[in-house]
Amino acid sequence: MSSSSMRKTPLVVALLGVLSILVVGGGSFGYQLLNYFWPSEQATFRFNANFTDPSAGSTAEQLATLREAMNNWNGVSDFTFNDGGTTGIANTANDGINQVHYSSGMSSGSALAVTVTWFVGNTAMDANIRFFDEFGDGSNIVWGNPPNSSQYDMKGVGTHEFGHALGLEHSAQSGAIMFFASGIGPENSTPLLDDLLGVTARYGHPTLQVTGVNPNFVDAFVPGQIITITGSGFGVGDSRAFLRRKDQNPEDIYELTNVTVLNSTTLTGEIPALEPQNIWPIAVLVGADQADVSPPLLTYSTPPPPVVTSLNPASGPQVGGTLLTISGSNFTIAQDSCVDFDGAVANIISVTGTEIVVETTDGPIIGLVDVNVSTSGGSGSRTNGFEYTDNPPGFVQSGGNARLGGNLRLDVQGAPNRNIAVLADARAGSAIKGGIQLGLDCTNKFTVVHNSFSGGDATLDSLGRREVTLSIPNQPALLFRTFFMQSVVATASGIVPTQVLQFTVLP
Repeated sequence: MSSSSMRKTPLVVALLGVLSILVVGGGSFGYQLLNYFWPSEQATFRFNANFTDPSAGSTAEQLATLREAMNNWNGVSDFTFNDGGTTGIANTANDGINQVHYSSGMSSGSALAVTVTWFVGNTAMDANIRFFDEFGDGSNIVWGNPPNSSQYDMKGVGTHEFGHALGLEHSAQSGAIMFFASGIGPENSTPLLDDLLGVTARYGHPTLQVTGVNPNFVDAFVPGQIITITGSGFGVGDSRAFLRRKDQNPEDIYELTNVTVLNSTTLTGEIPALEPQNIWPIAVLVGADQADVSPPLLTYSTPPPPVVTSLNPASGPQVGGTLLTISGSNFTIAQDSCVDFDGAVANIISVTGTEIVVETTDGPIIGLVDVNVSTSGGSGSRTNGFEYTDNPPGFVQSGGNARLGGNLRLDVQGAPNRNIAVLADARAGSAIKGGIQLGLDCTNKFTVVHNSFSGGDATLDSLGRREVTLSIPNQPALLFRTFFMQSVVATASGIVPTQVLQFTVLP
């Protein structure tokens, strides 16, 4: 005899079934099968609509809801529940009559309902479903049909119990009908993918099945790969396909994209880029009520090593910031890739199977370096594939002389995507006399010497350019004074002075 299916109250955490305690603790994360089944693939149930809560509805309403809970499992597998009419039985007994009833008694612990099944070997002989009136602590269970936020759902709990009656154990998949716990208020009463996979794994499906997948070995971490799934019962425009491993915690499930149903026996879909060595069952869902798990498995194998054929451009400044495209083959995805220039790791912008776009960082030397691409499949290199060149001189030029209280536009240029600072010295002739202090930390922001002028962040764009505006203070003492601007660029070795610009403040 097997006892199963307890539900929890909103205050007491409990499992839905006695058997599920062992199964969940043993590492189950998806549907599980009980150790009995109906070999005839059908069972007839009778109904006792004897709920006493007014919110449970009239006798006719109770019967309609309980029958709907049972029928939610029909048509989704080869198993069929049959309606045997009504009964006055209100107890559990191994009498050869499968029935559903309400008990005015108290449950054990936090059980809302229980399914008791008698079986010989693995053959189910009799199943009774009992709804309780009180929890084990004496608190009341109020049944709703449909329920409000303080009542329990007759149809949702009933659908769950009929799942036990046909041989399903609890699932740890949240939202599934056979999820191991619940609370007050409306419950889902429609079998979801996890439930459908369970019932079809037990009883099969009259039309929907998966018989093959091609190829069944694919390269890991490679995007855009297409597989072909063969079987029967696929619906054009109404089929979805999944990779699903319910033995993981949490469960791994990935839906194929760009699914195309070629006919009722063949569909194609794009699989996700996943890690190697994981073996995946294939699941197919058709509409809202049909699913199957395939005997064939899909294996992600270690991808081949990448091959680097060319780089464009093939050179850039040592200071970095060059955007370049690496062409080749066997590239995977960004999360699986690393690109370095003789150890200087580049920033990956995008990856396809044949191109990687990166941004260079500071180079180790000025000269030719090897370019290396590494993935989980190995590494590929292009010897002397990229040349670090001298850093371009930074310079600053003015849009004209400045006026008191006005602005001075400066066009600044240096290495792409790097910081540049412009120094201003209010002392006439100071640049010629060496008065500008190049040792200041001016690598991250626009720096003003002696606070004569104000500016802002001066990070250059991808072309190494930036327009900067200086605000000239409205101070008469600055009138007819000549000033000098000097731009500097930041490199790995420090600050490099460049061009000096002279301008005069006019009235």
